[in-house]
Amino acid sequence: RIDELRQRRAELQAALEELEQPALDPGWRADLEVKRRALAKAQAAFEAQSQKAQSLESELHTIHDQRGALAETLEDAHERDRARDHLSRRAELAAGVGEALIDVAGQLRTTRVGTLERAATSMLRRTAHKAELFEKLAIDRETLRYAVLDADGHHVPPGRSTGERTILALCLVYGLQKTSGCRFPLVLEAPLKPLDPFHQEAVLRHFLTAYAGQTILLVKPGEVPAAFMELCRDRIATSLRLVRPQPETEWTQIETEKAGLS
Repeated sequence: RIDELRQRRAELQAALEELEQPALDPGWRADLEVKRRALAKAQAAFEAQSQKAQSLESELHTIHDQRGALAETLEDAHERDRARDHLSRRAELAAGVGEALIDVAGQLRTTRVGTLERAATSMLRRTAHKAELFEKLAIDRETLRYAVLDADGHHVPPGRSTGERTILALCLVYGLQKTSGCRFPLVLEAPLKPLDPFHQEAVLRHFLTAYAGQTILLVKPGEVPAAFMELCRDRIATSLRLVRPQPETEWTQIETEKAGLS
């Protein structure tokens, strides 16, 4: 449309220039005026169409920009969808791994508790005097509560003496060390006091010689018979005596009786 107007304007302009030349026809001025009005009208139409074309071009640029913005928005939406799908897959993978770890932890728990149970039971059979009564230290895999079973697999009633509780505690400590593999130190204060001579000898002969970690015994003079001390004499690295030079004070002095490595 604009090209047609441009051509029409050129034709009118040429005609006007031709008419402005001297002519013999007396009506040439009237014809010239008509053509001038037609030219002015064409010029106005051309300018209107030019403005409309500029407006359309501006709208076209706006639409193009909006299209680019919409494309970016759509790409962002696709990227969020891809990220959501990726996170969803990772969440499913994490859930699967979590379930697998729970299963492995359960199996490992069962295995470790089984090792603890066997080690504690082994020490119980070596140190307990009533072998027919204390046949097994059974440990629940879920609650980790222990129970003492007799030779027939029946639960032994929980009413136990101080000596029996001491033996059971030492057996569990031994089982924990065997299960964990840690050579953690052990401090025992008067461990033989509640025990009868049989169990005193059993603890010194079996528990202290089998325990792999450092053991510190806190005993009073004469609490352990000399014959029993000979059972673990070769494992004693250092023997210390705590003396109180002034009985009326709390100040204590350490005296070394024996030093060496077992």
